Amino acid sequence: MNKKIKDNLLNYGLLLFFLIITYLLLEVLTVAFLPYMPLTLQGYLPRAIGIFAQSPKNGLKPKDYIALFGDSYAAGLGEWQQSVNRWKNPDFGSQHILHNRTGRDVITFGQSGTGSLGGMVAKPINGFNYLDSTSFFRIDKPKIILAYFFENDINNNFKEIELRFREKEKYDMQKLYDKTYFRKFIQEVIIDKDKAYAEEIKSFQWYDNLVFLKFMRNMISRDIKKILEKRTENTEGDEESPGKVKHHKRGFVEGQINRVLVNGREVAVPDRLISPALELTEKEIELSLYVFEQSLDYMTQFFKGSKIFVVYIPSPLSSYDLASANVSIQTYHGRGRIYNARDVAEKNYLISSRIKQITEENNCVFINTTEAIRNASRKKLLHGPNEWKHFNKDGYTVFSEAILPYIKD
Repeated sequence: MNKKIKDNLLNYGLLLFFLIITYLLLEVLTVAFLPYMPLTLQGYLPRAIGIFAQSPKNGLKPKDYIALFGDSYAAGLGEWQQSVNRWKNPDFGSQHILHNRTGRDVITFGQSGTGSLGGMVAKPINGFNYLDSTSFFRIDKPKIILAYFFENDINNNFKEIELRFREKEKYDMQKLYDKTYFRKFIQEVIIDKDKAYAEEIKSFQWYDNLVFLKFMRNMISRDIKKILEKRTENTEGDEESPGKVKHHKRGFVEGQINRVLVNGREVAVPDRLISPALELTEKEIELSLYVFEQSLDYMTQFFKGSKIFVVYIPSPLSSYDLASANVSIQTYHGRGRIYNARDVAEKNYLISSRIKQITEENNCVFINTTEAIRNASRKKLLHGPNEWKHFNKDGYTVFSEAILPYIKD
């Protein structure tokens, strides 16, 4: 081998060594930077690794921590979150308030649009299963679990049974209340077919530990997808495609029906607000409560050793003293939109009292935040002014303060 070839091989070897060292340095820096990563970039992180980018912690890995399970309320969605600078990693939800008030690490597995099966079972359990597949990101089970139950979960639970249990997966409705049979459904469908994690857990390879690699891959692939989608939209012209919704930026719109009392005055709020499942019958609500019961049982079995609290969150309509005789609700099942305002308190009591009963039967602690929310809402609006599906900053503050006495120790 002549000197020129040797020199070339040496140069290529040095270049390869330099590239490997540079890449490993980028991996280390990416992991170290996670707690400071801006919100706008966190969506490109590998699944479950995103919890290390959440800011209400005292370090990279959560220790002796509180975990939030549930839907978008556990995630912290709402007007407060929409108003923050997404190029920072600021406070915007109950997880941040609880962290600031207790000094304890708080992480959330909250996922928008989920009911009990998704928010209490699939997302947290498969999130932990994914982390257990990694070499560097395994964490202990939480010291405390706050399982958020939003009144709208009743609608989600009912829909889950109708669409997934009965129609899509063809499970036998006659065996629905057979707990062993339903547990099989949870394992085979909710856990093993979870779109977010199931395939990634089964196919996990050593290189899936590389956060920077997956971060860049996700960023490039999603940006290319956005470009292609934008191109497709441009070629379609102004004609609206079936199933697509045009989103318009707009502020608070007063409703024609819904009125609440604030400081002794009637205040117009938007129509079509989320309700305590007014469109469902008591029998359908009981079915949804059964789904919650089985979800809680499955969750407690997986997270043995964690102290579990079920936190009840009233819907926007249940959060205020109503001044209107009727209410206009958001429907999820294509049924009527107008109901008697007196039905709101009745359904809120029915659902919350049954959730309390189920929670205590499973040796968990029940926290009903309805009274605290309603007391505060007599003085100020806790939703809106633009987004009325979730709390605003005042709402999350009142809600979090209702939880604090239970977890201070």
